[in-house]
Amino acid sequence: MSADAPVAGATPFHVDGGTVGVLLLHGFSSVPGSLYGLASALADAGYTVSAPLLPGHGSTIDALQAATWREWLACAVTHFEALRATCRHVVVIGHSMGGALSTWLAATHDVAAYVVINPQLLRPAHVADQVAASLAEGVVLGPPIGGDVKKGGGRPPTMSFTPLVALQQLFDALPSVAAVLTHITAPGLLLSSREDHVVPSSNGDALVAAQPGVTRVWLEESYHVATVDHDAERINAHVLEFIAKEINA
Repeated sequence: MSADAPVAGATPFHVDGGTVGVLLLHGFSSVPGSLYGLASALADAGYTVSAPLLPGHGSTIDALQAATWREWLACAVTHFEALRATCRHVVVIGHSMGGALSTWLAATHDVAAYVVINPQLLRPAHVADQVAASLAEGVVLGPPIGGDVKKGGGRPPTMSFTPLVALQQLFDALPSVAAVLTHITAPGLLLSSREDHVVPSSNGDALVAAQPGVTRVWLEESYHVATVDHDAERINAHVLEFIAKEINA
């Protein structure tokens, strides 16, 4: 199997701050570096911030290929509970696959509020069938999926290939995520790129249908990895405003 070099930005981010904690969860094949800008803005605002590296990510293709949804979810729960043990309130934020993990936490744990950015919440039937067919033919690697940005400057931190066994793990878990969306009672903020070449906006539509009270903001100048794209500062501002409003409500 092809190897990969360690990914820049794989170092977890943690800053101790006040009594409100914020957990940030990156996307599939990505790393915490895709959320460093938002994490730093939250830390500068005085929050306790944690952005872990999800299992299998950030090192080699083999490591990610062997990782499972159960491990990613366990990692998210462990870091949420660590923040909950020391903070009065905990907000969860997730991008892409991190959005699936965040909404699952919001549906099953004592989450004060949640934010999702271009979340992957629905099993993409056609793509999932293509992945299954590729695996049946012995093809285990696909092209990278984490480089979808509108502005120039190179590809954001991500793996150079997509391990299809691990991607299938994600797709197989998504129906269980979609099933609990209606269980969420915490306030939510949904940030959706108008043009996303990785996760269609129908995923956000599903969240709005399940949670009519969710606040949706459209991002007009960014693609899938919006946290490192043209709308990064706008995202930071929306998230800071939303947390301040909801936690102090």
